Amino acid sequence: MRYILLASSDPGSEYREEVKVPGHQDFNPVYRNAYLIWWHCSHFLNFRCQAALESTLKKKPPQDAPVTFETVREIALALPAVEEGLSYGTSGFRVKGKLFARIWEDGETLVLKIGFDAREILMKASPAAFFITDHYAGYPSVLVRLPAIDRRELASVVEEAWRFNAPKRILADHDASEA
Repeated sequence: MRYILLASSDPGSEYREEVKVPGHQDFNPVYRNAYLIWWHCSHFLNFRCQAALESTLKKKPPQDAPVTFETVREIALALPAVEEGLSYGTSGFRVKGKLFARIWEDGETLVLKIGFDAREILMKASPAAFFITDHYAGYPSVLVRLPAIDRRELASVVEEAWRFNAPKRILADHDASEA
């Protein structure tokens, strides 16, 4: 199982990178506001990991270029078995025929099929970047404001949406090739 960590840092400070925490599996953390929770896991992170997290948070975040749909396209097409096509009249991405991402009609909002639990976590962690409309309340999707997110965080949530929708065989092959 892949883990993403949402962790607190100084107010207004955002940073993420891969961190190895002793005694835990490798995970790709996303640091936002005041949350310290495991995504796709039923328990909270033990605070013995706090020293590893604090040393990571002291680093300065890199300056990223503005995120556009071209950035989304580049990230999505780099994942295995992804095809680009139309979805409701706009560009979208599918893994083995299952839609996991599409651009909204405004060109600045991305729709990601990511699951109800992940959606709630993301919306609480960063309401400026992640939201839903009444239409999406009953769907396991989240809307992403592209101007309000950086490339590293976008890559992380796009991969999580891909993982949520990809067949197990493709996930196993992908994880084996990364190891």
